[in-house]
Amino acid sequence: RGLLRMPEDRTASMTRRQALALAAGGLVAFAGMPAQAAELPGPMAPGIPLRFDIVVLNQLIGIHRVEFSGRGDQFSVTTTIDVDAKLLGLPVLRYVQTTSEAWDGGRLQRFLSEGEQNGHRFRAAGQAIDEGFEMFGEDGRSVAPRDTMLATCWSPLMLERSQVINPKRGKLKRQTVESREPTTFMVGNAPTAVTRYVVDSVIDGTIYYDDRQTWVAAAFEKRGAQINYVLRA
Repeated sequence: RGLLRMPEDRTASMTRRQALALAAGGLVAFAGMPAQAAELPGPMAPGIPLRFDIVVLNQLIGIHRVEFSGRGDQFSVTTTIDVDAKLLGLPVLRYVQTTSEAWDGGRLQRFLSEGEQNGHRFRAAGQAIDEGFEMFGEDGRSVAPRDTMLATCWSPLMLERSQVINPKRGKLKRQTVESREPTTFMVGNAPTAVTRYVVDSVIDGTIYYDDRQTWVAAAFEKRGAQINYVLRA
């Protein structure tokens, strides 16, 4: 169960017309709406772009990029995953996914996620509305809490939520942080102070963030194989 899990071949039920409408802007939260007392804080614009090599058994099988634009509490995030895994020269998994997020005032305003797995396309999207956050995914329409976040991992604030959005499927997934502890981790060639989170979520494994709340590494298992995210300098 991870961002790069080998998911079942399904196609989201949202139509292309719905996806394009949401991608063009859709509805956003009404300005001046009072925040709910229980809402969790949202992220501010992160800094540098991130690029991870995806490594299995010391073999590079893909890349995972996260790019940011904007500043303060108004910004956009684009996550791109590109995996081409082979075994003995034969294709095992061809997986591509692009997820775009728009943030304003600490609240997710909209997202669009599209991709393809072994020739099967998928699509999901969502937008902020009065009642919360409306999503269209493989199970049709659903509504998430106002302070929802996508399981795209670029901010540790994601781990404060008890539920997160699976960007591939366009629906909520219950999340548990089983442990968190300060430790030291090699980022590039430098030992770096990080917080290590063990998570049961859309991504199911271990995620590392440094003291600046920058995502620096991840590791999880799927079908007995260890999948490692190695941050490029």
